[in-house]
Parts: sequence; C-alpha cells; structure tokens
Amino acid sequence: MKKDRKARGHWGERLAARHLVRRGFTILERNWTVKRGELDIIAKEGDTLVFVEVRTRRNDAMVSPEESINHNKRMRLINLAREYLCTHDAGDSEVRFDLVAVRYGTLGILGRCEHYRGIFEADG
Repeated sequence: MKKDRKARGHWGERLAARHLVRRGFTILERNWTVKRGELDIIAKEGDTLVFVEVRTRRNDAMVSPEESINHNKRMRLINLAREYLCTHDAGDSEVRFDLVAVRYGTLGILGRCEHYRGIFEADG
C-alpha cells in the first residue's frame, strides 16, 4: 500500500513538472532532500524562485489536496526553503510557494492538474 502511494506521488510530481514547464517555468530541482525533509519541485518563473508542493489525491478523497497543507506542513516547507536558500546562495531571490494539485479517478485516470500560485506567505 505504501509502495503504491509513493508511486502515485512520483507520478503526480512528473505530471506537475510537465505542467509547469509547459507554462514557462524552469525546473531547478526535483525531490530536493535533506535530513529534515523534502521539497517536491524548485523552479524559476522569471526572477522568482518557486517552491512547489505537489499533492496527488483521488477525486473522491476525504481531504482535498488544497486542504492537506496544514500549518505544520507550511512551517516545514518554509524551513526547508530557508535551508535551500542558504545552501544555494539565493537569499536575495524573490520567493513564492505554489501548490500543484493532481487529482485522479478510479483506474488511475488523470482527473485534473491545478496550479495554485502563492498559497501562503513565508512568514507563516
């Protein structure tokens, strides 16, 4: 079961990356991982550095991808983004946090891929 969920997550991340590239983003990193966690996609849109969280859910899931980003998840993403900025000498970059919500139906058929810009501010 966990293996299936992980595979679906990677599938959703591949779709999200393609979606972003088609809209003019440059993908800098995928699955950037440190001891404290992982950032799904780090991209550039113009001069803005964009940290993209990808949430893959069934169409009939109890909690939508958008609702699944709670306060603790936001704080974890902000701290990981700060670590990325420090380790990549990008502290002066304009930063944004986006969400790509991937929904699928039964049989794994893609339902929707929606991009939400600026889902929260870095100040928490």
